[in-house]
Amino acid sequence: MRYQNRFFIAFFTFLSFSAACKADGQWVQTNGPRLSTHPNRTVSVLGVSQNNVFLATPNDSIFFSHDGITWSKTAKPLNYQIRFFDTSSTNLFVIVNGGIFFTTDDGASWTAASNGILGLDIRSFAATGGNLFAGTANGGIYLSTNNGANWTLSNAGIPNSTVQSLAAIGTTLLAGTQYGGVFSSTDDGAHWNAASKGLTSIGVTAFGINGSTVFAATVDKGVFVSTDQGANWTSANGGLTSNAAFGFATSGANTFAATNSAGIFLTTNNGTAWTAVNNGLPTTILGGFAALNGTLFALTANGALFSSANNGSNWTSIDVGYDVSKYLTVPALLATGNDLFAGTSTNGAFRSTDNGDSWTAANKGIESANITGFAKIGTNIFVGTGYASNDSGGGNASAAGGVYLSTNNGDSWEKVYAGYSAAYIGASGSNLFVGIDSSVFLSTNDGTNWIPANTGLPGANVFTLAVNGTSLFVWTYYGGVYVSTNDGTQWAPAQIGLPDQSNRIGSFAWIGSTVFAGTGGNGVYYSTNTGASWLPVPQGSTPNGIQSLKAIGTTLFAGTAGGLFLSNNSGTSWGPFGSGLPNYIGSIDYGDTNLFVGTSEGVWRTEVTSFLSAVSGHSQSLNGAAQAYPNPFPDKTTINISLPESGVAEITIVNILGNTIARLFDGELQLGQHSFSWDASNVAPGNYWCIVRMGGRTERIALSVQR
Repeated sequence: MRYQNRFFIAFFTFLSFSAACKADGQWVQTNGPRLSTHPNRTVSVLGVSQNNVFLATPNDSIFFSHDGITWSKTAKPLNYQIRFFDTSSTNLFVIVNGGIFFTTDDGASWTAASNGILGLDIRSFAATGGNLFAGTANGGIYLSTNNGANWTLSNAGIPNSTVQSLAAIGTTLLAGTQYGGVFSSTDDGAHWNAASKGLTSIGVTAFGINGSTVFAATVDKGVFVSTDQGANWTSANGGLTSNAAFGFATSGANTFAATNSAGIFLTTNNGTAWTAVNNGLPTTILGGFAALNGTLFALTANGALFSSANNGSNWTSIDVGYDVSKYLTVPALLATGNDLFAGTSTNGAFRSTDNGDSWTAANKGIESANITGFAKIGTNIFVGTGYASNDSGGGNASAAGGVYLSTNNGDSWEKVYAGYSAAYIGASGSNLFVGIDSSVFLSTNDGTNWIPANTGLPGANVFTLAVNGTSLFVWTYYGGVYVSTNDGTQWAPAQIGLPDQSNRIGSFAWIGSTVFAGTGGNGVYYSTNTGASWLPVPQGSTPNGIQSLKAIGTTLFAGTAGGLFLSNNSGTSWGPFGSGLPNYIGSIDYGDTNLFVGTSEGVWRTEVTSFLSAVSGHSQSLNGAAQAYPNPFPDKTTINISLPESGVAEITIVNILGNTIARLFDGELQLGQHSFSWDASNVAPGNYWCIVRMGGRTERIALSVQR
C-alpha cells in the first residue's frame, strides 16, 4: 500500500512537528460565545403553572416565583435535560429528553409519567377532560387516561408525522404537524380529521386560545385564526413583520404572539391588527414566552429573562439570582478577514472582530437558532440553519431551516431559501449549494434564484454536504454517500468500501485529489478516485466519533467527540493535538494568524506564528527587502528578494502550520535583486508563507491565494 512506503519518514515528521507544537503552541479559550448578555445568570426554559412562573437553567436546575421578583430553587426530576414545561392540566408537567414527569407541589417532588412513551422525542403536550396527549417526532400522538401512568398510541386518521403543537378548545382537540397542517379530534383522540381549510402553511408550530378564537403559528406564513374550532382558518398577519411565530399568551382580551426574529406583538381584535411591543427588550430573537396573572415574561434566545406588567409597553430585566457559567457548543465556524463567525445549535450566530476576545450576537433576520454551517462568495456571507425547538413558554415552539444572506458582514440577514428541515450549504466560485429535505439546489446569483440539482439522488434527507471545485459529496439518511462531479447536474452512489450507509458521514475534506470522509464510529476513510471506492486509513491510528475534518495544505485535522487530532501524512498516522482543549471539537477553521476550533465550551484559538517558529527554528532577520506581486493572487505570483550579501540560500513555501509545500530555490545566490515565480494553481486557497533562509537568518513573506 502507498502508506507503508512513506510510513517512517511521515511518522518522524509528525513526531517532530507535534513535539515542537507542544513546546510552543498554546491553546487559549476565547471569551465566547456565551449563553447570555448576563454573564452569570441565564435561563434556558420558561413556563407557568396556575400560580407560579417556572424556569430551568442551562444545568437543568428549576426555579419558581409567585411574582417574578423573588425566586426559589426547587427539586428537579433526576438528571434529565429539561425541554419544556406544560400547564394545560391542574398539574405541572415537565417534558425531558426521553420522558415526562409531573408535580403536584410546585416541584418539591416529581413523579415519572412515561410508561409506554419512554425514550420518544416528545414535541408537544395537552390535557382535556382528564386525558393527556403527547405529540412526538415522527411517531404521532399518544394518549394517557390515568395521568401519565400509561400511554397508548392514538393515531387513527393522522399520519405518523412530527406533531409540533397540541391544544384543546371545548371538546375539540387540535394537532399541528410539521408537514401536514392541522388535524382535529372530537372523540378524545380516537379519530382524527384534516382541519386545514384556509391554511396556506403545512408547518404549524403552536396554538393559542382566547375565548372562542384559536390562533395558529406557522413556520413561514405567520399567524392564522379560527372561530369555529379549526374548521376554517383565515390569515391574520396585519402588522406582523415576521412570518415565523412560535408561541402565544393571553391576558384578558389581549393576545400576544412571540415571533422568532421580530419579538412580541399584541392584538386586541383577534388578529385583525398587530402592534410590536418590544420596548426594553435588548433583542427581538426570542426563546420563550409566557403570561401569569397579567404579567408577561419573555426569554431571549441568549438566555436573558424579562417581564412586563403593562401589556408589553415596557420590559424590565429579571435577575433570578443564581450563579452559572455557560459557554455554547459551536458546530460551525467561519474565519474571514478580520471577522470570525461562530454558529451554535441553540442560540444562533455570533461574530467577533478581535479573534474571539469579544463576541456579539449576529442574528438579525435569522428565524432559527440552529446554525448548521457558513459559506462565503466574494464579500457575501451565507448561513444555513436547521429546525430549532424553542422548548419554552406555551408549548414546543419551533423554526424551520433555511439559507440566509448577509451583505454587511453579519449585521443583518435576508432569507434566500426556505425549507422545513435542516439546510446544509457549500460554495465554490459563484455556485451556492444547499442540501435540504431530500434534495440539493443550486444558485448562481447569491440565492436570488434556485434550480434543482438532484438528478440521481435517492430522495433521502440530506444531512451533510461538501463542495470542492465541481465535485460535491452528500451523505443522505439511509441512502449513504452520493457524489456529483459536474456541479450537481448528475449524482451517483459513492458508498463502496464505506461502513453501513446508516453510519453518518459528518464531514468531508480534500488534500489535492484525495477526498477524506469522517464517520461517526468507524474513523476516517479516503478515496483517490472521486468516491468510486473508499479505503480506511490504517487501523489503530484513526480517531473515532468524527465531528469535523479540515485540510490546511497537506495537514489534516479531525475534530472528534474525544478531542482534536492531526495527521501530517494524509491520515496514515494521527496524534492528539491540543492539550487542554475540551473533548468535543465540532468545527475547525483558520485565519491569518490563528487556528480556531469550535468546542462544547465555546471557541478556542492558537497562534499560527508558533508553528512557523517551530518549523523554521530561526528568528533573526536577513535585513533584506522582500515582497510578492500580485498578492493576493489566484494562481501565480512573483517573489522579489533583495539580498544584502552573497551566500547559500533556501527559499520555500509553507502553509500556515509550517508544512513545506514548494521549494523555489536551494543553492548559491549573489547579493542584489532576485526574482522567483510560484505557481499556486494546485494548492487550496488560503494563507501561506514564503520563507527565505540564509546564513542562519530568515525572512518571511505572507502570501494569500484567493479564487
